[in-house]
Amino acid sequence: MAQCETYALTECLPTKMNALRALIADYTASAEQLGKNIGDDLAEGAPALPLLYALWHGSAAQGALWRVNS
Repeated sequence: MAQCETYALTECLPTKMNALRALIADYTASAEQLGKNIGDDLAEGAPALPLLYALWHGSAAQGALWRVNS
């Protein structure tokens, strides 16, 4: 059991935290800080968490806008 706890704290948690930081940076950092254009992920068809949240919680008309334009 101790091995599982050690793995979770030393491998899994840092990886998840880095992924979370990257998601936050996609919506809060400048293009210079990111090293890429803002919105590139969406333009490449990679929906991020804020878009998925909007699709799940938005109106049918708002969801249709994304589906028509993608």
